[in-house]
Amino acid sequence: MNHRATFIPSPEVDLLLTCARLHVDTPHMAHARRLAEDNSIDWSAVYTLAQRHGVIPLLARHLPQIAPANLPNWLLPRLQGDYATIAQHNLLRARALVSLARHLREDGIDAVFYKGAITASTLYGDLALRSFGDVDVLIRPEDLWQVRDLMLAQGYSTDFQPADAAQAQRENCEWHFHHVPSRLTVDLHWHVVPDTFAALLDEDALWARAEDAALLPGAPVTTLGALDQLLVLALNGAKTCWHDLKCIGDVAAWLHRHGDWDWEKSRPEITRLGSRRVLLVSV
Repeated sequence: MNHRATFIPSPEVDLLLTCARLHVDTPHMAHARRLAEDNSIDWSAVYTLAQRHGVIPLLARHLPQIAPANLPNWLLPRLQGDYATIAQHNLLRARALVSLARHLREDGIDAVFYKGAITASTLYGDLALRSFGDVDVLIRPEDLWQVRDLMLAQGYSTDFQPADAAQAQRENCEWHFHHVPSRLTVDLHWHVVPDTFAALLDEDALWARAEDAALLPGAPVTTLGALDQLLVLALNGAKTCWHDLKCIGDVAAWLHRHGDWDWEKSRPEITRLGSRRVLLVSV
């Protein structure tokens, strides 16, 4: 006897699963329209779920195309207001990030920016389509204290004041900084992941594969190569047990962006790192 459980989502969850993606194809669009035409759907629940999972921008983008006549009067104006607020905040944070990248470059410090704004720009193609409040920056361990001083001079603050700096650097892999004017949080890494996951990434190879990407017009920043970006997205999803639809959507956006990816060419590197399982779960 087959005892495998079957997951049947509620109409609200089903609709959000359909809309929480960068591209909604024709069959999924038709499915979403059928769901939206159900007068019993709880639109407040749809909105609350979208907030919880960080996919308000995608819902705001797709829902007007699905069934505007079936939506309650309050929903579209609220989504449009949220979308505008997210777009404004994201642009402010992106400008702060570009400024930080420029100062690091002027001081001769190598830095790789990833997640957050980088994911929105490189995978979604639009800063407004993915909400974010932080960005991760990888530096070389020997540059940590110079970068700390630079960030403090640029108006960033931190609550982390280690009594034993060397011990703190050995026991941690990141340091959180806050930029109040832009509401940007920078997770400053001297290693990408904690020791628990360290074997799944080759940081020397990661630095070698880093490439420039335009976060804003005429403002390139150094970011992860494509394979490393996917590995980090997969590790981030595994760390949070894929709790947020936004994490799943990030991987889906990567797969759409790199639809012609040569997996056979990448197989030796994935096998060498032991990352095959975490990648299979994510894709």
